[in-house]
Amino acid sequence: MQLLSITLDTAFDVLPIVVIIFGFQFLVIRQPVPHLKQVLLGFLYVLLGLSFFLVG
Repeated sequence: MQLLSITLDTAFDVLPIVVIIFGFQFLVIRQPVPHLKQVLLGFLYVLLGLSFFLVG
């Protein structure tokens, strides 16, 4: 149960960074994100890695 709670907290902590990156990409550069699936998978790995790190 602790892992789920920490994962949700980490997702809320990482969400502003994701919004800034995608917002900049779409609103300023006005280009689609290249390799979108790989980028999203990378964010998932970051989320899981931070969660496991915080659990110990």
